[in-house]
Amino acid sequence: MTQADRWLRWVRSAVVFLLFPPACLGQSISGVVYDPDGYVVQNARVLLMRDYSKLKETKSGEAGEFAFPGLEPGMYQLQVKQERLSLFQQTVVVGKEEKRVYAVLPLARETESVQINARLASGVRKSERISGKAGHWGGQVEPAILLQPLRPAYPPSAIAQGTQGTVVLYATIKTDGSVSDPIVLESADPDLEKEALQATRKLLYQPMKLNGHPVPCQVTIILDFKPE
Repeated sequence: MTQADRWLRWVRSAVVFLLFPPACLGQSISGVVYDPDGYVVQNARVLLMRDYSKLKETKSGEAGEFAFPGLEPGMYQLQVKQERLSLFQQTVVVGKEEKRVYAVLPLARETESVQINARLASGVRKSERISGKAGHWGGQVEPAILLQPLRPAYPPSAIAQGTQGTVVLYATIKTDGSVSDPIVLESADPDLEKEALQATRKLLYQPMKLNGHPVPCQVTIILDFKPE
């Protein structure tokens, strides 16, 4: 084979390569991370998984961008995490084209936990009930702050019966710091549940702030009633 033939074969190979690249060449998953305000989020953890085993990890850049280049065709799981924002998850199928993901991270739910104690009357034993089931950078979250102690009373009827247990509530902290729409998720006793609801409705918070302005958020309130 002459030098000219070798050169011609190389040119043909290069043309074929350019017109019909290998399946995995240039395939990638890329995207941008946003907060609920629509601002980009920097330094969010971005995990790429396959069969729910981590393959790669990166962080979102100054413009909220991330990328995982050079991927083989197939199904992947993408997770995006940032403190005080909820987890974003999406399944991405990689084929012949770049996959673009726009990850919007919702606000995470707050949690308030309080233990309420009471001294039993003489001769009364504890009686535990089984709980029933019921250029602006984004991502700057300031948590809600309780402005006054949560102090439910221990219902006299529960003290007399030695009743103890946990009441779990789900509610919304509004932008004015008040609490609305409490819902019982778990209750050990109707009297404990009633007191928990009354106390929750009186709560006042410094509201959660997202990028400097108040926003509503959800809160889980756990009240643990325990006789001494």
